[in-house]
Amino acid sequence: YRYLSRLTRAGLEAFVEYADPQRPVLHRVVHETVKMGSDNPDNYYETAQIDGKLEYRIRGRRNTIPYLSFGTQIGHYGQGGGLPPTGFLEASQMHFEDDGSFEVLLSTREQPGNWLPMRPETGTLIVR
Repeated sequence: YRYLSRLTRAGLEAFVEYADPQRPVLHRVVHETVKMGSDNPDNYYETAQIDGKLEYRIRGRRNTIPYLSFGTQIGHYGQGGGLPPTGFLEASQMHFEDDGSFEVLLSTREQPGNWLPMRPETGTLIVR
């Protein structure tokens, strides 16, 4: 029962608590108490529901993370048809300030700097 109740909690978080693309929240779907199989011990995956018709700005600081990437995809987890990619940006392609801070712009229109492309049907952001 614990496994199923935790999957239910993950579903409620993903599709109710964090489902507003006008106020996206990065959250970990799989973590210490929610397992869906195939955990990757080398990465944390965070996701947010977004809308390709909107524009977003992500600010952060890399600190000591050895690998960092951002991806946008069509659709949402739990829907059929997979999650075809609409954009990808990895740390080796990004500009970081001397203190490790960065800013990423998500939009369908090309932007100067760290731009993560989207299409109008984009619905998911994944950060790894």
